Amino acid sequence: MESLIEGTHARADSLLEMARATDPVEKNLVLAAHAFIVRGPDVMAGYPWIGAWSRDTMTAYEGLFLETGRLDDGRDLLRRYASSISEGMLVNTADSDVPEYDTADAALWFVRRRRPARFAHRRHRPRARVAADAVRIAAAYLVGTRFGIRVDSDGLVTQGAPGIALTWMDARFGGVPITARAGKPVEINALWVNALAAIRTLQRVVQQDGSGLAEAERRARASFARRFVLPDRTLLDVVDGPLGNDASVRPNQLLAVSFPYAPWVDDGPVTGVAGLLTPIGLRSPSLADPGFVGIHRGGQGDRDRSYHQGTVWPCAQQCRSPEYSMALMRIWARLAWDRFRRRPTDPHRTLPRAAPSRHGQWPRLFARGGC
Repeated sequence: MESLIEGTHARADSLLEMARATDPVEKNLVLAAHAFIVRGPDVMAGYPWIGAWSRDTMTAYEGLFLETGRLDDGRDLLRRYASSISEGMLVNTADSDVPEYDTADAALWFVRRRRPARFAHRRHRPRARVAADAVRIAAAYLVGTRFGIRVDSDGLVTQGAPGIALTWMDARFGGVPITARAGKPVEINALWVNALAAIRTLQRVVQQDGSGLAEAERRARASFARRFVLPDRTLLDVVDGPLGNDASVRPNQLLAVSFPYAPWVDDGPVTGVAGLLTPIGLRSPSLADPGFVGIHRGGQGDRDRSYHQGTVWPCAQQCRSPEYSMALMRIWARLAWDRFRRRPTDPHRTLPRAAPSRHGQWPRLFARGGC
């Protein structure tokens, strides 16, 4: 037992040195992040019952592997996931022992994580097979793949199938999606435009001809500005859904202004979601939404119905995805300081104290979305 404890301490010291963590909060987060990385390597989406899910893995990738200095593990993980690509899709999960591909965005997040900047280290330069994987994904979206995922005539990605929720808002009860968001979701198309531009950059780095996707990017970027943008410069949540366009105010539109090759360069989405801001993250949707559920409690059905309909997601918006953190910084910069100066506004330093855990973990969500 003593040798086991000593080995654990030595491993912790090694991780902290690798991450160059000196601040107590940084050390806490590095060790907490390590708990999610398992053999493979792979990533546990959440404890105690959520296994490996590709969307969670890809959105968490930068924080878990790059910011902690675990470049070799990160490279190996991306190679493993690349081997799961089928019909241009990344495996969503294998929690049920059968690979499931029911996600419209995991493959696009995968492309995002394989952009040239992610391989700045000499040992991780982009290679031809990296570009080939990304091109394979884009080609499948262009011709169409599972669950109605395809590029429509306007150049935007549409998706949807009965009984399936393909975006991150994937809660279902009794086989019925709570927020199916069929049609053209704003974050899916932000990812699509960014992916097309990133793939062309990858091809240029490995000296391949990237002109084939240039027209697809131009058409998608132009359609995004034409179809999603509202008069107040905020963005629709879904275009061409079963009931038309959906103007629900959710954090999803922040991705459209946060990517390196963002399809929309304007502060409209940032100011548009300011009303979703709480001291611990962003709620979804807004308090004024008819479907808003402010409490996450009760039986399975009650909790599933509120899962994405009123809770605050600190991990989805700030911890897992750095893109959301960048957008949040812009929100806080534009809001009056006196609104928040008496309330904690730095979740990286307040959450470990506000939600203590002997493992140093943050909660997946906060149940009172009306806070």
